[in-house]
Amino acid sequence: MNMDPEDKGNSSIRILFIEDDRDYFLTVNALLSGINRAKYVIRWVPDYLSALDELHSGRHDFCLLNYRFGDFDGPSILEYADERGLTTPIIVMACREEADTPWLGTVDRICRDEICAEALEQSILSAVYRARSEKRMARHVAAMDAAMDGLAIIDKSGYVVSANKSMAAMYLFDEPALLEGVDLSAFFAGEYSRKLARSALAKAGRSGRWSGDGQGVRLNGETFPKEFAISPVGDGQFALVERDISESQDLKEQLFRTQRVEGIGQMTGGIIHDFNNLLSAVLGYSQFGLLKLNEGHPLRAYFEEIEKAAERATLLTQQVRSLTSGEVGQAVAFCVNDAVAGLEMMLSRVISENVDMATELAEDLGYVSMDRGQLEQVILNLAINAADAMPAGGRLTPKACNVSVPESGTGRCLNIEPGDYVRLTVSDTGEGMSQQVMTRIFEPFFTTKDSDKGTGLGLSICHGIVTCSGGTITVESVPGDGAAFNILLPRLNPPDVDVSASSRGDGKRTMPSGIGTILLAEDEPSVRAVTSQTLRNQGYHVIETCNGREALDAARAMKGQEIALLVTDVVMPVLGGRELGRKFEMLHPDAKILYVSGYTDGRAILPSGEESQGQDTAFVRKPYSPVDLARKVSELLTGRRYGVGA
Repeated sequence: MNMDPEDKGNSSIRILFIEDDRDYFLTVNALLSGINRAKYVIRWVPDYLSALDELHSGRHDFCLLNYRFGDFDGPSILEYADERGLTTPIIVMACREEADTPWLGTVDRICRDEICAEALEQSILSAVYRARSEKRMARHVAAMDAAMDGLAIIDKSGYVVSANKSMAAMYLFDEPALLEGVDLSAFFAGEYSRKLARSALAKAGRSGRWSGDGQGVRLNGETFPKEFAISPVGDGQFALVERDISESQDLKEQLFRTQRVEGIGQMTGGIIHDFNNLLSAVLGYSQFGLLKLNEGHPLRAYFEEIEKAAERATLLTQQVRSLTSGEVGQAVAFCVNDAVAGLEMMLSRVISENVDMATELAEDLGYVSMDRGQLEQVILNLAINAADAMPAGGRLTPKACNVSVPESGTGRCLNIEPGDYVRLTVSDTGEGMSQQVMTRIFEPFFTTKDSDKGTGLGLSICHGIVTCSGGTITVESVPGDGAAFNILLPRLNPPDVDVSASSRGDGKRTMPSGIGTILLAEDEPSVRAVTSQTLRNQGYHVIETCNGREALDAARAMKGQEIALLVTDVVMPVLGGRELGRKFEMLHPDAKILYVSGYTDGRAILPSGEESQGQDTAFVRKPYSPVDLARKVSELLTGRRYGVGA
């Protein structure tokens, strides 16, 4: 008999010989010595208890067992080994009349009365080969079960011969053995996928390997995307390897959604930029008209309405810009009531007509400190989600009140410091949500909406904004009974409140005049015209250019002459504002620079990260009014600060 290569690498075969007849042991030992004594190491055990200990040790390749062994017969030892899961192969040696009796767990039987060297060696090698094959198979099974991918061996007819634990788990089977005999097509959803599986098996048989994508179906009917490959492994069998790619598909969808959001943000930014240019012209010319018309003039009311409409449009663009770009301003003190009231017009545009909105805002509401635009983004997101949860109509209620979080109880539950807070609640009478949904509601990309209706980013962004502002956001809901999102924001104490200009009445402001030469670089004709007119009206000499290259040429031409100020748009063709500013400073180091843009805030331009604190550089966001521009120019050139209402 030829031995397996693995067997040839071993120098000896370890034999446990359970035999109480010393003479018979010597006979067998002599036979083995005559075959090839160096191949065998025999451990002779003549008593029952020692035999059990040796079987437990697992040190032997196989066991020779006398059927009639002292006070205990061979079958009792076999039963003992089987009950305890002992795996050492056992060859039973019995008399002729006993040799054909089936015994549990034996790998072979030898007639004691007719034993010979050839029969003994054949039986021994067969037992050892079988035992080592089983060990190799056990190692292969363990390796298969350790694999994260689903693995199965299938026959040429497409039926499963064996499978690993990952394959069983993928299809919701309790154990791999339950997959044996299952048709390959049962792992594929739909007629097309089943035909694909059969075709893949046939192609693998011809070409050696086939791989592709398909739709799997679990025991509970759930379908999922998968990758699979089929390869022949010999003896008319094939290896099937499968991988559930649901997670990677989700990641691809999330990436697509992110890119879509970024694309929308970039497109919206461009539209807002152009719209801000138009608003700058509308604000400018409406204020020019108001400066020319005395109180009581019949046309003055028209210009005032034009100015108000432009200011409301300016607020809308700021809100949209905050939503789409994530642009963050400085934290300012303001009342949440003002933020809610300021959004009412926009909310009326984005929620359905069959959704009623009623606010419940406490009159004594305290102030909070954060970026107001970001809080407006949170409110708008929550309101849109609430409206989506009420397709047949309902009621949307933003509420705000003062609350105090005690030292114990509520504070620990919400993971928030005890203290005074403003609570903002956005509630609806919609479909509500399950506990399972609520536990994941703030996860990035988690959404219950269709992929074309939601990105799953809105509530995660809301959560990030609130927590970064020192607050907390939670949700309460019952399926079929609406939902309520509760936001707690730290409430400012009265001495800490420094109300921003946006929270005060603005009033009439003066337009300071001045002298000096100002170089203007602006590519939008209407904005360039109103800016130039504003500066000339206040006494400045203005040099107009339509891009950065023209402005740089003008600055070079005037080297040695005084230019008091460069007013430049940030985004322009040919040469942008930031590059122009750097080169302009080298030509006119004593001049000031005022950047203007409808794209970004001062953080992108000013080294200090603050819009107007630099000695020589400042930033004004479009759209700006003639009053705002005149005041900013005067501040840069004279150092005078203009308070609100000045």
